[in-house]
Amino acid sequence: MYSLRPAKPSDITAILPLANEQGARHASLPKTTQSLRSFIQTSEDSFRTPKGLTAQSGNYFWVLTDQDQVVGTIAIEAFTGQKEPFYSYRRETLINASYRLKVKQSIPVLYQSHELAGYSQLHSITLASEHRNPRAIAFLIQGILLFIAEHASYFSDRLLFEFPGFKDERGESPLWNDLGQHFFQMSLKEACYHASIEDKALIAQLMPNQPLYENLLSNTTQSTLGEPQQDLADYYQAFISEGFRPSSHIDIFDGGPCLTCFTSSLWTKQESARTRLTGLPENHTDTIAMNTSKEHPLILLLPQHQPDFIQPLNLTSKEWIRWVTLNTEGMSEHHQGEGVL
Repeated sequence: MYSLRPAKPSDITAILPLANEQGARHASLPKTTQSLRSFIQTSEDSFRTPKGLTAQSGNYFWVLTDQDQVVGTIAIEAFTGQKEPFYSYRRETLINASYRLKVKQSIPVLYQSHELAGYSQLHSITLASEHRNPRAIAFLIQGILLFIAEHASYFSDRLLFEFPGFKDERGESPLWNDLGQHFFQMSLKEACYHASIEDKALIAQLMPNQPLYENLLSNTTQSTLGEPQQDLADYYQAFISEGFRPSSHIDIFDGGPCLTCFTSSLWTKQESARTRLTGLPENHTDTIAMNTSKEHPLILLLPQHQPDFIQPLNLTSKEWIRWVTLNTEGMSEHHQGEGVL
């Protein structure tokens, strides 16, 4: 049975192989024992934030387990840009015109931006290869959104996920090859690794901060900016089903779409219900159930409602739970792709 719970120091040995898996793109998930230990400590402090006190620098780190074995991770940064600038590129169109020459041009331009600061960001999504299936993917994302819906006062009213960008036939990022590698002299994977163990802001500051004209980039890069990585369709569909949409911003490293959504518009928030344990409906669809504790949360995927499935929640019949139906609509039966987003 799948479950989600806060990460513990004893999980580090199981998390490291997931964090260092081939193809890892993002710098958000630490990839060394020391940095992971610090990451988990920050998370434990965030979960213990007293009621009524919002931790604007909070980072909530979770593990996905199957039969008590760690098979995935996900995290929530409560508010981006609190400790260091949050960089992205904003896409705009610049109009150049000369009425005397009868010339008018619309030129797409990339501007380095901090405008996504203050969003709550989902990040550090990993899944072991044998668990990359629609049920696990949907549960991983919906389960965290259920926690946000229950404890909304600790998070922003706007959510963000930087989705991995398009890759060419060699598995490389066209934007990175056109731009980033000229300033870093290393691969995208190497840059993300350094960003995971150093100050990410220092890495991003190496990128040019002047406006970049898209028509100076390669044709492949121009045509794929803002496009999601092709073999991660189930992850992308899970976010779209929740109400996330591509914004005018893209990831500063690989040009992937920055998906955003108002918390109030989440499918999981709108469709979830808060009830006593005895009020959990009996049905034959997959259901996500969560206790309402912030300090000791536990989220379960129930194949169907049976009393023994909810015993790990350690609740009496009079205590509250929040539940929602698992939503795998539009997702394929067979999933391939990377294990780290």
